[in-house]
Amino acid sequence: MCTLVEKEVLLDTISGFTAFIAYRTPPQADSDDLEECYLLREKLLRSDPEQIDKQEVYEKLDALKAKYEGLPVFSCYLGDYAEEYKKITGN
Repeated sequence: MCTLVEKEVLLDTISGFTAFIAYRTPPQADSDDLEECYLLREKLLRSDPEQIDKQEVYEKLDALKAKYEGLPVFSCYLGDYAEEYKKITGN
């Protein structure tokens, strides 16, 4: 159960996680994890705040994020910052 404001925070958090995963996924690749983020977002949009278990949502997001932590961002997403990123991270 959560409030309307907490629902908005969850939706914002899912958007951030989706970007986090997308930047670490090859372009044009199908990703089950991205699909899971999209479906979770859609489910939240259609649910009343009282029906949402925010702890369960955060646990799902934490499990997804753990798979991608430490993976580099694909240079095609960095544009002009690719060389600077390589210097900073060594990747």
